[in-house]
Amino acid sequence: MSSSTVTSIATRRSAATVVAAERDRNQRTRIFLLSVVGVLLVIGLGATLSASSVMSAEDGAILDLWVRQAIAAGAGVAVMLVASRVPYTLYRRLAVPIWGSAVGLLLLVLVVGRTAGGSSRWLDLGVIDIQPSELAKFGVAVLLAAVYAKKEERGELDQFGH
Repeated sequence: MSSSTVTSIATRRSAATVVAAERDRNQRTRIFLLSVVGVLLVIGLGATLSASSVMSAEDGAILDLWVRQAIAAGAGVAVMLVASRVPYTLYRRLAVPIWGSAVGLLLLVLVVGRTAGGSSRWLDLGVIDIQPSELAKFGVAVLLAAVYAKKEERGELDQFGH
């Protein structure tokens, strides 16, 4: 076996070791983040059960509010799992349309928003009411991530300003 073949094999093994270490680190990060989400979800559902049980007991339906919250939490977990499988490049490509849609919905609330508790925050879509400010948070996060990624590619991330 020639020395170049040995060097090539050693280089491939070294590269494979680096890739395996990176994959392991990513897996540990995923497990940690999912654990944090799970703990916060359980704490939130427990707090909801504690806070709503007295109100619900007066109506005779002790677990109704908690069951609604648990269903919403399950839907949220399902959306999180689907969103985690979407390639980040798609989010990056759609950053401006997502943000623009969120701003449009916020403006729509000013015109046709449903008033609750003295302020207009909700859009009534018939089957479900949505709060566009929640979508705006996501839109701003995606837009800022895209802007920072573009600045990093250009080598401008360490510069102050635009």
